[in-house]
Amino acid sequence: MRLTDGEVWLRIGEHVVGRGASCEIVLDDSQVSRQHARLEVTGDQVTVVDLGSINGSFVNRKRVRDRQVLCPGDRIKFGSSVLELLVGPGASEDRARDTMEDIEQLPSTGLGEEDIPTRRADGLEVGATGAEMAYAAGKPAQAERFLAGYLASVLTELEAGRPLPDPTVLEALRLSLRLADKTGKGAWVDYGVKLLLAHDALPPEEHLTELGSLARRLPIDSALLRAYCGRMSAGADSLSASERRTLDRLLSLEAGVAAVADQPDSKGPNR
Repeated sequence: MRLTDGEVWLRIGEHVVGRGASCEIVLDDSQVSRQHARLEVTGDQVTVVDLGSINGSFVNRKRVRDRQVLCPGDRIKFGSSVLELLVGPGASEDRARDTMEDIEQLPSTGLGEEDIPTRRADGLEVGATGAEMAYAAGKPAQAERFLAGYLASVLTELEAGRPLPDPTVLEALRLSLRLADKTGKGAWVDYGVKLLLAHDALPPEEHLTELGSLARRLPIDSALLRAYCGRMSAGADSLSASERRTLDRLLSLEAGVAAVADQPDSKGPNR
C-alpha cells in the first residue's frame, strides 16, 4: 500500500488502519478515526472494511458502505489521507509508475536491449497478478486496463524486430486469450494472432485449443488469421511432425473462421 511518505507491505492477515498507536497502519490525520478501517489480505485479494468511522472510507471517490474488494491501482481515502494499492514483488516507485498511471505503454526507448526481456517479463508478472484480482472482483474491464499497456509493449518490441524470450511471448498470449474470454472481445484474439505472427511461431497445443474455442464464438479478424496461416504454411517443410499437426489444426481453424466470415449475416471483425 503506497502512502504519502512511503510504502507498507501487506502480508496475509488483517491490518487495522487508523490514528491510534495500536493500529498496524497509523495515519497522522485528525480526520481519521482511532480505528478507522481494516484491510483483510488473503492469498488473492485485499478487502477494505470500514469500522464505523466518522468520516467514512472511500474507494475511487465512492463511499464504502460495509466492505469492498480492492483492485490494483485503487485509491483508498481515509479522512484526508489517500492510499494506493500496489501489487507485485518489489513494487518500487518506478514500477508503480509503470503500472498505475492509466496503464500507459512502456516506452521501448531508454531501455538497453539487454534490459527489455527482464522488464517485459516483470511487467507481465505484475499485470497478471493484478488482472486475477480484478477478475475475482468481477471487474474484467479493470483487468483489461491493467494489462493493456504491458501487452502492447510486448507486441511493439516484436514488431520492431527486437526478439523476446519464448516464455514472455507465451505468457502474453495466455493473458490476451484470457482477456478475450473474460471481456468477450475478439480484438484480444486478434492481438494473440498478431503476437504469434510477429514472433513467427506456432502456438502450443493448449493455446491453439483455446484460440479455436474463442474464434468460434467471438468475431475476429479473419484476414489477419489467414495472413498468419500463410506465413506458417510457407515454412511447413522445416516443421517437425508434431508442428505439422499443429499447423494442420490451425489451417482447419482458419477455414472454419473464413466460412463464417463469408456468410452474409456475419458481423465481421470485432473492432
